[in-house]
Amino acid sequence: MTTSLGNSNTDPSQFKDQTFFLYPIYGDYLTTKDFRVHYDVGKEKLEMYGAITINHDMYFVAKATLFGPPWLDNTDFINNTRTLIHEMQHTRQYRAHGWSKASFGTTYLLQYCRAGFEYAKIEYEKKADAMEHLMDGLLDDEFGYAFFEFWNIMQLDSVLGYPLDKAPSRSKQYNGQYLYYDLRFQYGVLQGSKGSAASPNDRCFRILTGTVLAARVLLENACEKPVS
Repeated sequence: MTTSLGNSNTDPSQFKDQTFFLYPIYGDYLTTKDFRVHYDVGKEKLEMYGAITINHDMYFVAKATLFGPPWLDNTDFINNTRTLIHEMQHTRQYRAHGWSKASFGTTYLLQYCRAGFEYAKIEYEKKADAMEHLMDGLLDDEFGYAFFEFWNIMQLDSVLGYPLDKAPSRSKQYNGQYLYYDLRFQYGVLQGSKGSAASPNDRCFRILTGTVLAARVLLENACEKPVS
């Protein structure tokens, strides 16, 4: 199965889920090339690797996994998304070599030799590994993941676009407790509350865009100014 992340063949119904977690890291870089992901390529083709990137094509042993309802186990989706974040870093490395497979391959081999033939110590792999958990504030946190669930279920990609932040930030405080958390998007803010101590799962979300968001920014700026 082959799917596309690029600007020419993007399938929003299939890729918006992963792009939610890719955009805070890679931004508009995702549209600079027709990035393709090939799923279920067969373990025998990749030997000991779970995924491999060649230029702007990423090959996965795993099957494609899309976001499911909140009551389902989304472990496979989370793991695939982390791997995709890792492999996207390798596409950046290819770009630094002018998308030349020969140039990238030579550098990679030299790094492998310098690392004492230890895969985990290859410089390019270390940099890609460091990217994998950058989105855990949304991807591997129950409350953070709830922002994604709400955005996905309500189909807010056309309203808010994709997130700019890697995790929700504290917003409004009352009696020492943070009531609201903000997640900034391309076209607005998604604000969420954790619920009460008695009903922690009773979460509430609201969308701030346009004049509502502008009014809030003006109010916050006014509150921050010292009284003369």
